[in-house]
Amino acid sequence: MGIRILRLGRIGSCFKFSFIKLLAFILSFFCSLFSAHGKVVDSTKPQVQISAQFFAGDEVLSAPRITSLLGQEATISIGQAFIDPKGIKEEVYSGIMFSVTPTVSNGKILLEGYAFAGEGKLEGEDGIKFQAKNALANLKKESGDDQRQEKLPVFADQVEMRGMFRMKGKPPRISLKLRNGASFWIELGQTRSGLKLVRVDLSDAEPHAILEKDGRFARIDLKTEKVSDIDSLIPLKGGGSVFLKEVTSGKSTNLSLAKPNGEKVLVALTVRMVEP
Repeated sequence: MGIRILRLGRIGSCFKFSFIKLLAFILSFFCSLFSAHGKVVDSTKPQVQISAQFFAGDEVLSAPRITSLLGQEATISIGQAFIDPKGIKEEVYSGIMFSVTPTVSNGKILLEGYAFAGEGKLEGEDGIKFQAKNALANLKKESGDDQRQEKLPVFADQVEMRGMFRMKGKPPRISLKLRNGASFWIELGQTRSGLKLVRVDLSDAEPHAILEKDGRFARIDLKTEKVSDIDSLIPLKGGGSVFLKEVTSGKSTNLSLAKPNGEKVLVALTVRMVEP
């Protein structure tokens, strides 16, 4: 009768390998419970997924995505902080920052927060964060959309969409008619009669196009052909803007953000509820 000898070294290595896999699984599980601020997310509570795209002209600056609990602040920052060698040598942030706290109001998702693109100071009483906190507190005390948004001339009511034409392998062309009587076709990147077609998104659940005129934006719903103005955010001293915006889950919306140098940045948001 032969005696079978087990190789303890092999058993030990198998056990070690299984233990490592188990440890990795446990770490992965717990890491998935953390939100943007490092707090443990209660998976039984409703969550909101927010996708944000930042556009400067034809260039996509960033396209971050974040998931947050209702009522919890979530912050996305893509950039770096450094000490400004000039002046008083304070820490300056360069990049994109998007901070939002989602809640539910009247069946819609209410977004409140601030956005920043460029280079500026974040901390201190004259920093973006402190200014944004005070500005949002004042917004909640005000009533009416006219007091919430930066007052800029609008142009959506001057534009009418008449149709769209697409050829395989080429960007779509959109037919527009202005109130002054001018009619024309316009392609992506073209400027006609002071209007520039800066974006066409056919992949979105709500296909749309974005027009720009003198630093202001309007959105064209390519299904309904409705043209609407895009809200401007309330600017903060030194750069950045705050916002208070109601959106419908699963639908996209757009905001216009001013950089510290005055350049306009288009912020495209898609917000949806995530069931626990």
